[in-house]
Amino acid sequence: SKFRQADFNLDPLWQIRFDRPLGYFAEILSTIGILGFLAYLILVLVALNKAMILKTEILIFPLLAMLIGQAYYYQNTTSSFIFWFWLAMIAGLCSKIKENKISFILNKETLRGRIMAFVGIIVISLISLFGIFFISRVCFADYFYKQSSKKSVGEEKIVLLKKAILINPYFSGYYITLSQAFLNNALSESQKPVKDNQKIFKLVVEATNSANKATQLSPNWVMTWQTLGMIYQEVLGLVVGVEDWGIKSFEKAIALEPTNPVFYSKLGKIYFAKHELDKAKEQFIKARALKPDFSELQFFMSLIKEEQGDIKGAIKSLERLQVFYPLDLDIIFQLGRLYFNQGETDKAIIQFQNVLEINPNHLDGLYSMALALEKKGDRAEALAYIKKALALSPENQILEKKFEDLKN
Repeated sequence: SKFRQADFNLDPLWQIRFDRPLGYFAEILSTIGILGFLAYLILVLVALNKAMILKTEILIFPLLAMLIGQAYYYQNTTSSFIFWFWLAMIAGLCSKIKENKISFILNKETLRGRIMAFVGIIVISLISLFGIFFISRVCFADYFYKQSSKKSVGEEKIVLLKKAILINPYFSGYYITLSQAFLNNALSESQKPVKDNQKIFKLVVEATNSANKATQLSPNWVMTWQTLGMIYQEVLGLVVGVEDWGIKSFEKAIALEPTNPVFYSKLGKIYFAKHELDKAKEQFIKARALKPDFSELQFFMSLIKEEQGDIKGAIKSLERLQVFYPLDLDIIFQLGRLYFNQGETDKAIIQFQNVLEINPNHLDGLYSMALALEKKGDRAEALAYIKKALALSPENQILEKKFEDLKN
């Protein structure tokens, strides 16, 4: 990620993150260097040479096939186990003990020989048991993790992920997925007509705790910091004082993946939420330099123009964006809002109608349409839109007040 080329952002698949190499050889070269790669090759070639001397073709050809495969394919747990098990079998067949050198040491008739044989058996047994225990834990944890991926938002998904973490608490990927599950549940709860604020707060805390644990386990994995930053960003309207934590998370993500425009954009959004417009603009400009066709950046640059008093400039920017992205709800709604604030009510109504055609349950769209119709004098139609909005959010005090105003 740190050496990701900036020109890859122009590719249609630019959001794909390559977190592993094409083949196992490439992984060895990038993790333990040339000397480690040469040592690995020498080990394998020595094993092949010994096997050829003993003429054990049944072991040679499968090993050669696996070795060639390592050059072109990434090695998973199963293929890795088979490969090293194959090497162990060759080593076992090739290990011929010279009697004149160590026969006395391992002679079971001597006390020393018996002790060494016993210790050897104990050590091998312990290593084997540890290996079986470790592999079993990984497999069982992966089983629960895979079961959780079949579940959507809900408590059952969280329970399965917690089981996976309980069995294998050292894999940061489990914590990332768990934090996302907590966040999704919190967002789902926040959209209910009757919200449980205490439950939302608890879910948000659980989400941040899980994401923080992932950063502790894998501080150099960009995905952990990205997840933590996104959680802080998502709860900006739900929890007070998370802006600075979000900024630190995305700054760490940028240090690990400096050519990803998404991180600069998200950092800019947080600064925009804090009303630090110059810093927000600086981050959006950096993101645009990395990906000029990033529509999200142009959208927020338009909002910055509005905040700085250039309303006409903001409207022109959003009008240009809508030509290229005619189904983007944020662009359509914000352009309608600006039209309404500038007194162009008819244009605003057209924009709000477009929003509601794409998403009939768009709460802001329903409320804004009611305001525009009220301004046009059509109070009955405005009241109908407020009723629809209240059905989606019955405890919304702003909607209740507007309903009473229109009704009376």
